[in-house]
Amino acid sequence: MAEKGKKQTRDEQIQQDMKDLHKLGYAQQLFREMGGFSNFAISFSIISILTGAILLFGYGLGFAGPIINTYGWPLVSFFVLCIAASMAELASAYPTAGGLYFWAHRLGGFKWAWVTAWFNMLGQIMITAGINFAAAIYIAGAVNRIFGTAIDTTNTMTMAITMFIIMIPQVLINIFGIKLTAQLSDFSVYWHIGGVVIMAFLLIAFGKVSQPFSFLFQSNITTAPSDMTATFVAGSFTFNSLMMKIPGMVGLYAGGGIMLAFVLGLLQAQWNYTQ
Repeated sequence: MAEKGKKQTRDEQIQQDMKDLHKLGYAQQLFREMGGFSNFAISFSIISILTGAILLFGYGLGFAGPIINTYGWPLVSFFVLCIAASMAELASAYPTAGGLYFWAHRLGGFKWAWVTAWFNMLGQIMITAGINFAAAIYIAGAVNRIFGTAIDTTNTMTMAITMFIIMIPQVLINIFGIKLTAQLSDFSVYWHIGGVVIMAFLLIAFGKVSQPFSFLFQSNITTAPSDMTATFVAGSFTFNSLMMKIPGMVGLYAGGGIMLAFVLGLLQAQWNYTQ
């Protein structure tokens, strides 16, 4: 243990980690490549206020209106903090690589570990695809506006090709190692914080549209027609016909009203935290 008031060197920290793990019955197998700030940075960047919140903002407004942003974010944040506290307790008890599936194995056996690992992997694939597809739309739109091109951002195949191109440097960054990822994540923290501050200032100083305080508690739920069989409209958001072909779904959405729309609108905050 380092003397009181004396800062540990990196080598001393690594040796102390090894001793702590040995006391808990674990052998040191991986080396620390990221510091405390870099660990925070990569989580902060994954949540991504600039891309996630802004991109998903329309889902909350479309499903239930401004009320979902007023109540939804604090509500989801509370439950996310409860989950984070539980995971922090697990991490202190099992401070090993493997994360969720290792904890599931220790607590519920290999079957739960298998299920947890697969669900986690599928979730990561879906999240990455969703983020990159959204990024493809934004990048293509920016290219059109800056260079006067005519990339069709409504064409799924065109956006899928753009998404594939975006993934190439992502794969290369992961191949080059964790240190480059840590450096990019560190930069991303300042980029996100600075970007949010700048955007908030510009909106306050130069925004041309303002709403009364009562706007925060408004909803925009549209009642579905009784003879509707293909689509259902909640506010300005239309559910696709594929969803409506499932038996009973039309009646579920049509009868759900404000409560169902509010629950669906919570996905806005949940998706953002999941990223």
